[in-house]
Amino acid sequence: MNIFCTCSSDVKTRGSYEDHIGNAGHKVVSGDARALLGADALFICISGKENRDVKEDLNLALDRGLPVAYVIEDGGVPDSGLSIQLAIATRIPAEGGNEAAPGLPAEKNERFTEGGKNERFTTGGENERFTTGGKNERFTTGKDNESAQMTKKAVQKWLETVSAGIVADKKRKKIRTVLGAVAIIVLLASAGVLATTLMNRNDTGTSQQPLTIQEQLGIDIETLKKSEKIDLSGKGLEDISFLSGCKECKELDISGNAISDISVLSELENIRVLNISGNRINDINVLLTLKNLEEVDIRDNPISDYTATSFLGCVVIQ
Repeated sequence: MNIFCTCSSDVKTRGSYEDHIGNAGHKVVSGDARALLGADALFICISGKENRDVKEDLNLALDRGLPVAYVIEDGGVPDSGLSIQLAIATRIPAEGGNEAAPGLPAEKNERFTEGGKNERFTTGGENERFTTGGKNERFTTGKDNESAQMTKKAVQKWLETVSAGIVADKKRKKIRTVLGAVAIIVLLASAGVLATTLMNRNDTGTSQQPLTIQEQLGIDIETLKKSEKIDLSGKGLEDISFLSGCKECKELDISGNAISDISVLSELENIRVLNISGNRINDINVLLTLKNLEEVDIRDNPISDYTATSFLGCVVIQ
């Protein structure tokens, strides 16, 4: 993993946190925002009071959702805003001490509750256990070493957590990729099946006789031939040649269609009432052949010549 490390700009860090990261087999990176964008996690050391760069790096890391860990060395002072941001990061004990910075919880040591003094040491060092200058061999290097070990373990634990999260995220991405690929394959296969089905239907349709307008509209021609009143208004008709055998028809309504040719009406000699409004008819001369016509509606048609209406004196024309 690439671990981006940043720290206070006014005081040099005293710990060996970067060494712990490197010893754990990970790469320590630093630099500008581009380096942070390519990192897997952010490690922060608060060692002084000047933390503007730390804030900028932390904001960018939080925006990207990167894991963040931090240490606060003695003398490190994050302001209130930075403390709030650090509240969602992983706290790691600083090397060489456990003093808390303002605004963050202290890591108390019950053995040293009074400024480092212990009631077991009230005789000013006159204790047979402390004959070498008041120092106890248990504390000559033990405290610093113990703190360093705690820090090393904490860093290692955090790195393991980050690594596990990255591995899990990669697995999730891989699963999503596989599922996406499977979904695409299924969609393509379904599209292929649908295309084949439609082609087969088209092939079948071309091998059969096309449906007539009567069949499409469910019109029974034999019934129409016997009907005196026929209503075919609003049927979307363009061709009415099938009406040629309707000799008994006296009232015919073919309004609201897309009819342009009404010459077939010359065969319907018994028509008395006719409605041809709302079509595409421009020639109405066929009306002169209808000897029994009493009423006709020719409105809403692009009629080019109304001469025929002059010879329909006894016919009510709308």
